[in-house]
Formats: sequence, C-alpha cells, structure tokens
Amino acid sequence: MAAISPILSKMEKKKVISTTVIHAGFSGRPATEAFRGPLLHLGSTRGNRAHQTAAIMEKFEMIVHEGRPDLIVIVGGGNAALAGGLVGVKMNIPLARLGAGLRSQNRGKPEEINGLVADHVSTLLFAPGRAESAILAGEGIDTGKIHIVGRNATGGGAKKTGYVESTSAAGIVDTMEKFLLRALKPGRHEKKSLSAL
Repeated sequence: MAAISPILSKMEKKKVISTTVIHAGFSGRPATEAFRGPLLHLGSTRGNRAHQTAAIMEKFEMIVHEGRPDLIVIVGGGNAALAGGLVGVKMNIPLARLGAGLRSQNRGKPEEINGLVADHVSTLLFAPGRAESAILAGEGIDTGKIHIVGRNATGGGAKKTGYVESTSAAGIVDTMEKFLLRALKPGRHEKKSLSAL
C-alpha cells in the first residue's frame, strides 16, 4: 500500500473523486496514515493461496456490490490484486492497475501470474517505465490503455514511495479523473467514486 499514499493525498484534494481504501490485511499496516477517507479492512485470511484469493474475492465483492464504485484501483502482485481484478471485471467495473507490466519472467511465482492477470483485465495501466510499457504492448495490451508514470525516486530529495514517484502521483490522479469524467453519464452530477485494494 506504500505506493498508493501519494496518490491518496492527491485524490483527497479532488472534488470529483470520492475514495474508499480496502486493505486485504496481508502486508501489515497499510501506508494510509494521512488518508482521512473511509478505510476498510478485510482482515487476514488463513489457508493456501487459493483459499486466500477466494476469501478476498467474496468479501470484496460484497463491498463493491454495496458501494458500486466507478473505478477500482489495484496495487501490487499479491492475492488481493488478483482478487480485486477478477471481482472488478466480473462486475463490469473499470480497473486501474498500479505497477502494470512488472514481470520477473518466472511463471513459477504466484505474484507473476497475479500481476499478469490483473494487467490483462485492467482498463488503465500505470507502468513504471518504458520497459514495462513494452512488455504490456508485447502481450497484446492496447497501448492506449498504458500510461508511463515513473520509477522510484532515487535522489534529489524526492520522496521514495514504492514504485510511484510522488511527482507522478498528480499525473496518475489526473488520468483517473479524466477517465471518470468521461464515464460520467449525462444528468449524473454526484462525485465519482473509486475503491483501492
């Protein structure tokens, strides 16, 4: 969740986006201390990866069904990213994927498969760099969906925030906002909402 902190900060300043963060409970405390919006915890799930993914899907689907977000943001390559991606695509809710195109080239790792599936079901893909963008395009993903957002800040006093530079957070939020405004149906004036898992 560390990668999403600067993005949440930018979202809170937007009047058109209402955000709820859903934490799956696997990576300890979510890096959302400064976030003042709704924060839901799914709670840790025991069992093997299949049981964990199924339990997250079941809990997340109930939240999504009740809240009907306009966009789901998924982060990382864990079971929560896979579960969130599958719930979103099955419920016909657009997905934004942070860390798109990150590959280890080791299909024996569950995170590799989770990330690959999450990327392929997503509507907006935020790739750290050109290499990841090329991987996505090489896998047949429409290049119009891919947005290069930058890598770790490595110096110059920039704040390290996972794989998203704090300076690129504004660009990510602007892209999401433009997408949500285009998706706004005529006559609908309420805030667009998104859930981040």
